[in-house]
Amino acid sequence: MEKSRKEFRRMLEEMEQLALPDQTIYPEDLEELGLTPVEHVVTRTRKQARLEDHAKRFRSLRS
Repeated sequence: MEKSRKEFRRMLEEMEQLALPDQTIYPEDLEELGLTPVEHVVTRTRKQARLEDHAKRFRSLRS
């Protein structure tokens, strides 16, 4: 029994160390800080643009 408790404790401590922090943004927190949610447009990177353009060209060649 004592051995299983120690093993469980060790596993729990390991899980706690590996757990990622909660990065959820709650609207109430933003209001409390005086911030308002902002909508934004995500633009593609140059690499994404090249890959998408390459894929379009490849599809047009196959048609």
